[in-house]
Amino acid sequence: MTRLAANRVVIDGEQFTNHVVELQDDILVCHYPLIEELPHTQWLRTLVIEKGRLTHALHY
Repeated sequence: MTRLAANRVVIDGEQFTNHVVELQDDILVCHYPLIEELPHTQWLRTLVIEKGRLTHALHY
């Protein structure tokens, strides 16, 4: 399981700010608002998920 946090997350066209996504083999398992720092979390600038699959990840 991979946990990613980003300033901007787009899931099927819906935008979220300061959000966390959890992925298994680039497939979305769950997502939720970032309310505190989480261990073992990779930080990115922007994530785009389409049809349940990570399609773009923009690093700083």
